[in-house]
Amino acid sequence: MSTSCDVRTYDRIDQNKINIIVTELGKQGATITGTNPWQADVHKGGVVLGGVWDPAAMRLQITIVDKGGSLQSVIPTCNQVWDAVEPQILKVQAMPMSTAPVKPIDPNQLLLGQISSNTATSPITDSDRLALQGDLQNLDDAATKANAALAAAPAPTTTTPPPAAQNTTSAAAAVSGSSNTMLYVVGGAALLGAAYFYFRKKA
Repeated sequence: MSTSCDVRTYDRIDQNKINIIVTELGKQGATITGTNPWQADVHKGGVVLGGVWDPAAMRLQITIVDKGGSLQSVIPTCNQVWDAVEPQILKVQAMPMSTAPVKPIDPNQLLLGQISSNTATSPITDSDRLALQGDLQNLDDAATKANAALAAAPAPTTTTPPPAAQNTTSAAAAVSGSSNTMLYVVGGAALLGAAYFYFRKKA
């Protein structure tokens, strides 16, 4: 499910940096599908990231594919997700470009715990990883609470009768009132006519 979050672009991203980013995602518990493009479910806050890499331009585009969980709560916001994940991306982007050919890493290796020896040392430290996991856990807690509130909200109800029924009742009352008035008029006219002929005959 797509979101309205912006797409962010990072230049000077070579194969080695892609390998590091994919490896870090795997180390930190993300489930990665695809190779290029790929998606990474971080299993926190309903966040799923998507990435497309242009090797010729050495340009990486990342977007937030999903957030908030199954009910799509407004929490976390796009900025909250970017604030959590982008610092590590920028650290990798700032690394020197590789001077030797590098083979792409296979995401299936991450599932088996097999990290390619062809990947350079990551600039991401253990404290960076702990900080990110803490931020993602906070997003997860907030999204869980927001989704629980959405699920518990009562459905709107209405007790107002349909307008058509009200109009029918009003029309019936008007017809009834008009009929009664007509009966009174006709009855009064008949009495006056009878009295006129009676007194004329007497005269």
